[in-house]
Amino acid sequence: MPSQHPPSYPKLGYPLPDQDPYGISVYLPTWRDTLGWASRDPAVLAQLKTGYPRFFIPHVVRELASRLLQKANPLLSDARIDQSEVSALLIASHRSALECQTYLQRCGSTESVVLHATLAGSIEMVSQSQTFTKDSVSYDELYLITHPEDLALEAKAFWQHTGSGISSRCAVYWLEYNSAMPREIPMKEAVKAMSILHDRIASSFSTDSIKVAPSDVILYPTGMSAISQSAKAIQDWRGRNDIRVAVFGFLYVDTFKVLSRIHALDCVLYGHASSQNLTALENDLENGMKIDALYTEFPGNPLLNSPDLDYLHQLSTRYGFLLVVDDTVGTAINLALFPSCDVICTSLTKMFSGGCNVMGGSTALNLKSPWYNEIRQAFSQQPNEPYFPLDVLVMEQNSRDIANRVRKASSNAENLVNILRSHQTVSEVFYPKGIASQSVYDRFKRPDAGYGFLLSITFRTPSAAKAFHDALHVAKGPSLGTKFTLCCAYTLLAHFRELEWAAQFGVDEHLVRISVGVEDLDLLKTLTCNALDAAAAAAAE
Repeated sequence: MPSQHPPSYPKLGYPLPDQDPYGISVYLPTWRDTLGWASRDPAVLAQLKTGYPRFFIPHVVRELASRLLQKANPLLSDARIDQSEVSALLIASHRSALECQTYLQRCGSTESVVLHATLAGSIEMVSQSQTFTKDSVSYDELYLITHPEDLALEAKAFWQHTGSGISSRCAVYWLEYNSAMPREIPMKEAVKAMSILHDRIASSFSTDSIKVAPSDVILYPTGMSAISQSAKAIQDWRGRNDIRVAVFGFLYVDTFKVLSRIHALDCVLYGHASSQNLTALENDLENGMKIDALYTEFPGNPLLNSPDLDYLHQLSTRYGFLLVVDDTVGTAINLALFPSCDVICTSLTKMFSGGCNVMGGSTALNLKSPWYNEIRQAFSQQPNEPYFPLDVLVMEQNSRDIANRVRKASSNAENLVNILRSHQTVSEVFYPKGIASQSVYDRFKRPDAGYGFLLSITFRTPSAAKAFHDALHVAKGPSLGTKFTLCCAYTLLAHFRELEWAAQFGVDEHLVRISVGVEDLDLLKTLTCNALDAAAAAAAE
């Protein structure tokens, strides 16, 4: 039974979950701390022991990169590259490594090379003309992509937006491999866990009318890797790189940026996902605009609106584009989105895992899509993005109770929404139930399912928002879908350098987002009411 006692949390900058060396969130207890993180305040950054793995390259990954660079020094010298002036990213797959090199060259790098390293100790230069290897669930090879220090931000952008960097578990294994007693990788168990995950995900997406086959589920090391590789599959399907995609709604920050910035796709943004946007999209298509795919979320993050998938699907069939949906917030436990879309991408890092200590992603294909055969072939011909075996094992174990967690967290969230909406300091609560698009959500809601675990709040004054955030005695930091309640100053975390742009789409600078967990409901009610009291006191000053 969940504890009814208020939990304790670590210090600023320490991992969440507490004491977990592989925790993927970082504790940012106050609004000021989050602002310091977002503005790159040295005083705050100096206290960070970890961070969300795509926003923050883990220290163990940096250490491994440094060691491999030292080993590669003769090769770099032969290429007339000064090792003292370069750094390197560590990527698990051949294809992504070459894509990273191409991206850095597009950004102006003339000193970006790809190096292939193996656990056995070899390291060699890789040319861009070499063909892709067929990677699988592997652990014994990595790719280093060098870059000059003045392109560190661009290299970090590739790492963040594509999700193709290696995991901290992988880095730890490599660093420990040459120790006196290196661990053995349980490959047999990892392969079995992969099979179980394929079955579990396929079953969760299936309905009475559509049975998703395990072979129509593709696993990735991160959720953003699933999004990124879906774009590559669409390029392969179309037979060209210069594809155009529509982005419908205010999508997760990295989705838009991996499509537009990293893959340099022509992106057309319909950022409100409103009926007016739907009309504008249809008019543009009728007037001759050609798109190859449309990306959307159901429901959206952080505003939780539900786009009209049925109508979007009709348009996709009529005008011949692929409809790709990110269901991470909604989950397949609450929603049945097939057959009203062609592809579903999910960040398994979030609620599917729930443990906040492992990354993962998946793509599922709709058997009844008019482009099923072509899309399936495009995905199957892609080199796999290697999923580190120890991460696979953790993901399989964490996800065994996914259905119960989703139901409990959804029920908790709905109860908290009722409290929040009745409070005088609250301006608006964004939640799939009780907003204009609820009727759309209801069309896809499974019988006896809920409205999800995620909610966002705006307050009547900035001071009330900050006071509520700081007084809410729950974990605070990036990510969502954790089995424990996790709160954040979302807009500062995701859009600090584009606040005015985000505000155009209704994402307020002082928005507070809460991912509700599975704790005792009475405890969550008490913590929420205490935070609302603090908000009221701040608003009265």
